[in-house]
Amino acid sequence: MGTIPANRDAWQRCPEFHSISKRGAFDLRSRVYADVLVENFRQRNYYSDVDACPIVFLYRHSIELYLKAMILWGAGLVRLQCGEDINTDRLFETHKFGELLPAIKRIFKEAEWLENTARGVRFGTFAEIEKLILAFEQIDPRSYAFRYPIDRKGDASLPEHFHFNVIALGEEAHEMLRILDGAVSGVYEMFRRLPASITTLLEKYGDYAMASAFSHAVHSLIFAFLLSGIATLLLFQRASIVIKRMSLLAYLFLATASHGVLDAMTNGGLGVAFFSPLNNNRYSLPWRPIRVSPISITRFFSAHGYAVLQSELLWIWVPAILFAALVLILRRSEGARNLNH
Repeated sequence: MGTIPANRDAWQRCPEFHSISKRGAFDLRSRVYADVLVENFRQRNYYSDVDACPIVFLYRHSIELYLKAMILWGAGLVRLQCGEDINTDRLFETHKFGELLPAIKRIFKEAEWLENTARGVRFGTFAEIEKLILAFEQIDPRSYAFRYPIDRKGDASLPEHFHFNVIALGEEAHEMLRILDGAVSGVYEMFRRLPASITTLLEKYGDYAMASAFSHAVHSLIFAFLLSGIATLLLFQRASIVIKRMSLLAYLFLATASHGVLDAMTNGGLGVAFFSPLNNNRYSLPWRPIRVSPISITRFFSAHGYAVLQSELLWIWVPAILFAALVLILRRSEGARNLNH
């Protein structure tokens, strides 16, 4: 288990936070504003709970933005590291922490942060972070309770005689947000350390799904046909003397297209865009026995990488060797028959 990095002002460091702002969210500096207001309340002798409600909303909103930023980067990290998919389709449609926490837990597991190795760190484990976030969720599941005095049905957003200590809440929220800030920065740095060709592609296209669709273009049947055609024309100009060019084209096409077919048989990923760029819909075969390979070199030389090699040996190399042996036997048998005649 590892240690979550220290607070690094992730909202300034990570470009993905700007993507959140473009989608209509407030800037993550709402955390700073909330801290200032809590300090102002601390100087008073008295404050009302009604006055404190906007502060609670600012903290809740900051928590939500940090979680979503972590999922944006973490989904790509998890997918590239181990082939598992974190669904981000409704990421900007929900305000429910309960729908975000499973993805956060999966990302923490990938980063080895579920349990913190540093002692005495508040909110150093996922369980501590989850506990406070679920406390917010219990009181304000849809981000309305501290924003509006009444809900859409005209009922009071908060229970009658509801009281809370906003200063104590501020201390807890401030410390947890500091940890979340470091966690987001840490996930971002892990993502940046992946192979340059992958991270450059993902940063260029911004959205992970778009980048994935682009990378899948080389797995398409159209790409296989074009590459096979070019290879046939340029590299085998005299092929007609020995073998018909169409047969050679068909052979090269099947060999190239098998790459996408085998990828569609892996147990991770979003599927293969067989008809890209005309149609970017991804498809996976119903039977997916092959374990997806990690992108990271360090993870490849691990127990997970060893399991991938075993899977590929069983489902790719052994069948390929058996098929090649069968073809060789049939060719020799046919040659022997021709000699007898």
